[in-house]
Amino acid sequence: MKPRKVFFGTLFVLAILTSSLAAGTGVVIVATHTTTAQPEAKMTNKTYVDSDRMRMEAQAMGGTQIVIFRQDKGLFWIIDQKGKTYMEITKQDFQQMKTKMNEAKTMMDAQMKNLPPEQRQMMEKMMQGRGMPVMQPAGAMKTTYKKVVAGEKVNQWACAKYEGHREDEKVKEVWTTDWKSFGLTPENFKVMRDLSEFFKDFAKDVASSFDQIGSEEWEKEQGYTGIPVKTLSYTDGKLRAATEVTEVTQESLAPALFDLPTGLTKKEMPFKQMPPMR
Repeated sequence: MKPRKVFFGTLFVLAILTSSLAAGTGVVIVATHTTTAQPEAKMTNKTYVDSDRMRMEAQAMGGTQIVIFRQDKGLFWIIDQKGKTYMEITKQDFQQMKTKMNEAKTMMDAQMKNLPPEQRQMMEKMMQGRGMPVMQPAGAMKTTYKKVVAGEKVNQWACAKYEGHREDEKVKEVWTTDWKSFGLTPENFKVMRDLSEFFKDFAKDVASSFDQIGSEEWEKEQGYTGIPVKTLSYTDGKLRAATEVTEVTQESLAPALFDLPTGLTKKEMPFKQMPPMR
C-alpha cells in the first residue's frame, strides 16, 4: 500500500464531494483501495467530513488507522488504536517534512544519475512501487485523457469512462460522474481554499487541486470532467492499483468523532528523529 498517495487521493475526492454541503450537514464516504502487489491487503476507507474537520478510518489486514484533520486547530492527528498512541502534524511539520524529503531525493538522484540506464530504470520502478518520488527527465509527458464510453454504471452512478495515456502507454482508467449526481455545483468549491493553504508548502500538486476544484482550470488540468468514482492504475500494461468510491451519504455527525480520544500516548513524527542529510 501507499499510505501517502491513498491519503491525498482520498482528500482529493473528499474535497469534491463535500464542498456544497449545507451548514450543519456532514457526509460519510466509503471507498476501497487495492493493489496487485498485496491483493490480500484491501484497504477500506470510511471518511466523515463536517464543515472544517475530517476523520478518515483506513481498515486493512485487521488493523485500523485513524486520521483526523482539524482546520480550526491547524493540525492532523494520526491515531494508532492498537498501540494506543497518536502523532500530531502541524503545517510547520509539513514544511520540515518537505525539506527532509527534498534532501533525500537530491541525494538519491545524485547516486542514480551515474547508474547504467538499465539499473536506473530498475531502481525507479522499485521506488515507484514503494510510493517514493523519482527524478523525471526534462520535458516528461503528462497523462492525457480520452473519453471512451458514456453512461457506464459504477455502483449507483452513471459514469463516463476515460483512458489516460502517457506517450503510447495506458496508465489510467477513470470513471467519472456528473457534479449533479451529488447535488454539487462548481460555484461551491471555494471552501477548500483553507485546505489548499495548509498543503501548499508540502504538496503543491495537492494544494493546486483543492484550490481549483470546480473551475474550468481544474478540468483542463485533470483532462476529464466530473467526479472520479473509480480509478485503475497501470504500469507496463499491467493493473497496479484500483480505487473506488462505493457509498456517499449525508447525515449529522457527532462532534466527538473529530476529537482526540483520551488515554493515548503522544509519539514524535519519525522525520524529527532523522539525522541531517549529507
